[in-house]
Amino acid sequence: LLDALAATLGREVAPDEVMAYLAALMTHPAFTARFQDDLIQPGLRVPLTADPALFAEAVAIGREVIWLHCHGERFADADGRIRATFDIVWLLGWAPHESQPRPLRPGSAKFSLEAAVKGRKP
Repeated sequence: LLDALAATLGREVAPDEVMAYLAALMTHPAFTARFQDDLIQPGLRVPLTADPALFAEAVAIGREVIWLHCHGERFADADGRIRATFDIVWLLGWAPHESQPRPLRPGSAKFSLEAAVKGRKP
């Protein structure tokens, strides 16, 4: 395919250009509208252009489509790099056990929680 495209377009074509071209065509609503009946059957057929300018335009659009699908626009820095971040979440589980102290009876405290929070002595 690369050789056939190169001969048709009059220049070398890289594999990533073919992927970008496919992304541009196959994500466009006109493609699915035009080939709706053909898309039901296995074996997708994609029209190829012989116009070098149209191919280059489709490749540029396809690169943008791929970029957007990879969250590039939303998460990239000004230099185009996507930095990965993560959060560490610590979870602690607890279940009652006979070795643990039992809660005190309600109302048996020697001073109030409000006094403790405000730093007052009982």
